[in-house]
This record gives sequence, structure tokens and C-alpha cells, in this order.
Amino acid sequence: RQSENKNEDHNQTNSINIDKDSDSQSMIHGSSPASFTSRARVVLVGIGADEQMAGYARHRTTYNRGGYDALREELKMEKGRLWTRNLGRDDRCISFHGKEARFPFLDEDIVAYLGSL
Repeated sequence: RQSENKNEDHNQTNSINIDKDSDSQSMIHGSSPASFTSRARVVLVGIGADEQMAGYARHRTTYNRGGYDALREELKMEKGRLWTRNLGRDDRCISFHGKEARFPFLDEDIVAYLGSL
């Protein structure tokens, strides 16, 4: 199964192939010639980091156009829709491959701390 992600900030495409075998192993093939197999059941996912800490180039654009207040509103909007826009999709894709997703940047304490900055 191939998943393709077009990076909206850099116009480049990253492809990852994940093959699941009968032993619940997953082999991941990326753009490099190296691939690996893992029996790990849990995957740490970085979702939420960019949305909370202005990690996308569009955040710089928002800041340059409207300043700190505009950026804060943009991040608030993105964080609010993260649950329906990204989280469910990513969890379904990872679960399909027999893995459990963990989202450390969405931990309540982390979200509260980043919101207080």
C-alpha cells in the first residue's frame, strides 16, 4: 500500500510504502534505498507540533501579514480542527497496519503548556 503526502510548503512529494506481512511486521520503504522491518506495536506521531508551534511556512506568512495576533488566531483555528481533519485519518491509517498511534504533542499537559507561552 502506498501513501503519498504532498508537502504544501515546499512542493515536493514524499512517498512511503508500508507492506504488512502475516507476522504483523511492517516494512517501510521510503525515498532512500534503505528499508527496515519493525515488530514495534506503538508508533509515536508528531501530529500537533507544527500546528501549536508555528512550524509551517504559511505561519511565517501569516505573521508577516498580520503580526502576532493574526498568527495566534491562525494557530487557534488549526488546533481546533486538528481533531477532525488530521487525527482520525492518521489513526485509521496507522491502525490499518496493525500499529497503535501515540500523539505526545496532543497530551493535555503539553497542549496546556504550549498554550501558556
